[in-house]
Amino acid sequence: MNRKIIYTIIIIQIVILISAVMIGHTIGKTQSLSGHSNSYDFSLIKDALQLITDNYRNKESVDQEKLMYGAVKGMVESLDEDDPYNQFLTPDMYKDMMDDTTGKFGGLGIEIGMTKVDDHDQLTVISAFEGNPAHKAGIQPGDIILEIDGKSTFGISLYDAKRKLRGEPGTKVDLKIQREHEDEPLTFSIIRDVIQISTVKYKILDNIAYIRLMQFSDTTTKDFDKTLKAIEDEGVNGIVLDLRSNPGGTLSSAIDVAGMFLKKGQVVVSTKGRTPEDNKEYKVPKGLYHTDLPLVVLVDKWSASGSEIVVGAIKDYKRGLIIGSGDKTYGKGSVQKIFPMVDGKCGLKLTVAYYYTPSGKNINKIGIEPDIKRPVLSSAELKAYQNLSNSRYLEEFVKESGDNILEVIDKSNGNSKDKERFRNLIKKLESENIKLDESLVKLAIAQKTKNDIDEYKFDPIIKLAIEQLKSGLAKL
Repeated sequence: MNRKIIYTIIIIQIVILISAVMIGHTIGKTQSLSGHSNSYDFSLIKDALQLITDNYRNKESVDQEKLMYGAVKGMVESLDEDDPYNQFLTPDMYKDMMDDTTGKFGGLGIEIGMTKVDDHDQLTVISAFEGNPAHKAGIQPGDIILEIDGKSTFGISLYDAKRKLRGEPGTKVDLKIQREHEDEPLTFSIIRDVIQISTVKYKILDNIAYIRLMQFSDTTTKDFDKTLKAIEDEGVNGIVLDLRSNPGGTLSSAIDVAGMFLKKGQVVVSTKGRTPEDNKEYKVPKGLYHTDLPLVVLVDKWSASGSEIVVGAIKDYKRGLIIGSGDKTYGKGSVQKIFPMVDGKCGLKLTVAYYYTPSGKNINKIGIEPDIKRPVLSSAELKAYQNLSNSRYLEEFVKESGDNILEVIDKSNGNSKDKERFRNLIKKLESENIKLDESLVKLAIAQKTKNDIDEYKFDPIIKLAIEQLKSGLAKL
């Protein structure tokens, strides 16, 4: 297809789009440029294109493709400024979007989004997927990315940010990060790698199954089904489902995961929009594996979208206990649909509906309140914990004591050498003005050892969830 034909098709698509918008309005509610009610001058874009082409001084810089894309982009950006999810997708963007839910791509292994800081959109890390370069480097949810390879991210689009962060495996990207409670920005040099996200991981902790669900991808239903069967074969007494920093993903897999804990025929989530096809009830799908095991779900302020669908259903049906580190979940309850344009070469991503929990609650920009809120660390505690993680005394302790030190400490008596070494570590930390509860010191040690189960066993919120299951309080 030659370029002239493409431009003609794009113009036709724009006219159709404007017509659809016009039909959706009530007569009399809109004004054209000439002031006549409910009347649009469709020649506006065509005339503007012709005037620029014929009269703009720097003729060589006139790129009709850019002009047409800019026109559609401008329309989308003129929509609700509080809805950041509407987007015009150029051919490159349309193609790249297909990489986001396949579970395999190149880059750093982070999910990014925009958050409002002082009335400005800031590029923010929503999740750093375990085992991938960003997570290994120490990137955390909530980190604000100020610079990518020395260039400011102020005003950058999500698409452009993703393109800058992705690259050939083995290449380096430099990030400047602003982290809450840090006085100065942090810098990270991270080597890109091929990112393979295993969305479901599990451990057995004290006869309780701990399941970490990183995101909802095309493989999640199959992986989660396999995990549930495996843990039930092991005869566990309950499940801790960790959705902290889970940014969401595919709707179908979120419905499937929720459905494995619910009864046949129950509504998992509903959507309400302008068209009949956007007003739907999604019920527990037929043929899903089902478990009646007692359940605790862990969330935080970065649990979003698909995570909130699962949490909303579990909470409304009182199927399990929701424990949150902090206040509420993220509050991403809007539904986007991609409309192909120009024979599928590009498209429009538009918000078409909102999600509603089974009880009819719209959680968009509101979030879901947990049943139990575990207070987040204070500013002073967060600062102390960051200092603890970087302390040379902590590094020396783990190096001298070995990777099994936490297990040894827990099993040894009060006068053992290992316990004495741990008490000496506490004193050394206090000499550096690092004063924290012993449970947090143990968590910091767990994050340094190579014994991968330590980080789960000594996470205070996971421990609280296990206690709730063992006490029977998770049976609502």
